[in-house]
Formats: sequence, C-alpha cells, structure tokens
Amino acid sequence: APAAAAHNGLARTAGASAAGGSPLRIPNTPALALSTPHVHLGDVRAGTSACANVSVRNLSTHVRRYAFVRPEPPLAVRPAAPEPLAPGTEADVFVELAPPAGEAPRPFVGELLLRSTYTTTEELRLTVSARIV
Repeated sequence: APAAAAHNGLARTAGASAAGGSPLRIPNTPALALSTPHVHLGDVRAGTSACANVSVRNLSTHVRRYAFVRPEPPLAVRPAAPEPLAPGTEADVFVELAPPAGEAPRPFVGELLLRSTYTTTEELRLTVSARIV
C-alpha cells in the first residue's frame, strides 16, 4: 500500500492520482487549507498597525464559503465577507493587528478561527503573534 503523507493537515496517498494527474483526496480530510498556521508580525508600535497576507485554498471539488469568525480587536481580517472559493482556487486575506495608542508594551498572541460550511462545518485556527512596543 502507498505510504501516506501529510501537508498542512491534508492527508494524501503517495502516488495516487486522478485521471488528470492531481492527488486524490482521502475522505474526511479538510476542504480548506491556510498557507500558514501562524503569522508573526514582529514589533508593532501601539497606535499603528501591521498586516500580513495569508492565503486560503479550496482543496475540494465543491465551491466553499468561508469566513473568519468574529475577530476580536486588536485583530481584524480583510475582506470581512470573502467571496466563495471555486474548487482548486485560493484567495488572499489580510490579517491586521492594530493595538490602540497608549497600550503598554507586551508580547501579543491571538487566534483567528476560519470556518467553512458546505455539508459539514470545518474550522481552521490561525495564530498571530507580535510584540507591542
């Protein structure tokens, strides 16, 4: 039997392919993937903001709707209501950290929850870290 490999939470069977040569999806694997599970924004001065680009990819054969669930300040995600993703495509989202002016210097770690719904609900977590200066 072919060996299984994992990439960003997606299990694949080595050597398996569909007629088009693309890897086969194994049942019960995520339909969406993030380009990274963690973003570090470095030093962020209170009263300013820092932004990073993260890609969301649709690994399934169906259109997927997704959204980041209620990001809490000082975190934000743009666009807030992204368009549905066609099969095999990806979209860029921008993660922003904007600590308010006067916030004391400290390490920051936050989490964003990406939720997709089709026939089941899928959730992916993206952690964000920085040092507020």
